[in-house]
Amino acid sequence: MHDDIRSASRLLDWYASAQGACFSAAAQRLVTCSLQRWPALGRRLLEVNCAAGGLQRPLRRMGFDVTGCEGSPALRKHFADSLGSRFVVDPAKPDLLPYGDASFDWVLVHLEHGTDHTILAQTLSEARRVALQGLAVLVWNAHSLGNLGAQSVPLTAHPALSVYMKLGQWEGSRCCAGALFAPVRWWEPSRPAGRDRSDSVPCVVPSVVQSEITACLNQLREKVARCTPCALLGSVCLLRLELPPSCPLTARPLPFRKVRFAGGRLVGSCSDRVSERPNLRSGAPDHKAQIQDFS
Repeated sequence: MHDDIRSASRLLDWYASAQGACFSAAAQRLVTCSLQRWPALGRRLLEVNCAAGGLQRPLRRMGFDVTGCEGSPALRKHFADSLGSRFVVDPAKPDLLPYGDASFDWVLVHLEHGTDHTILAQTLSEARRVALQGLAVLVWNAHSLGNLGAQSVPLTAHPALSVYMKLGQWEGSRCCAGALFAPVRWWEPSRPAGRDRSDSVPCVVPSVVQSEITACLNQLREKVARCTPCALLGSVCLLRLELPPSCPLTARPLPFRKVRFAGGRLVGSCSDRVSERPNLRSGAPDHKAQIQDFS
């Protein structure tokens, strides 16, 4: 119990720092941009390892009916204290979800919040089991510049490429996006436009030129972030798997003819139709199976 409280307090303190704020903003930007193509209005979304619920409000604003689940009692308490009773968080471990098969339209999994390497495969399998249309996985990338020398970051790192390959075991289309390609010590919170690094002297770049430069940089950043080889090098990666539409088999009705009695026996039932079919194995009609109509 004390270890859980200490781990939760360390995670929340890091999210309150400048580096944690950068990570949170980048993760929120990845989620909102990458999940825009998912139909959201009225669709159920499960957020696994939601921690203190930092993405609950953005997902609600997108239109999702969000349900969170978290295995840490301390993080669930902070979730309830900060978000109130309008947001739902269930006590659940990521490798054993208490939900039925295909009970949510979409599933968002946070691997950075305490998902151990020993339960990674089971966590992904559980997310795939409860997802109907697709799932997304948020990863703190072990093979990135941000993870080098980041001993103070209280996040669980996983190789984004390995997780991306594991998603390939299921049928569907995969895509990925990445952010924060620089080391952690270079991360800085977003600064107001028109200010330099000291935030004290305004930049002398004309507003028109500055807007064009900003637009070009944003386009370049989006292309790099969505290119699969480049995206898998980001410190935070969002891997998405869109499942193929399910096509359940619908039983066709049996062809019944008009039922009548002839010679004290029932004629025109489904069995008559079946028996009147030729014997396909022998290539000739089965005369013994034909029924004679005496009417």
